[in-house]
Amino acid sequence: SDVMRRIPNDAECAEVLIGSMHNLTRPIMAFVRLSRGLSIG
Repeated sequence: SDVMRRIPNDAECAEVLIGSMHNLTRPIMAFVRLSRGLSIG
């Protein structure tokens, strides 16, 4: 796509999503790092 062509090859991204669920009894956190860049969308 045109958007992917405009992103530099060495670009990095970070995203933080925060939400709540009533059935969780304690906080949960996850850290994920891809060893190789991958288009997920």
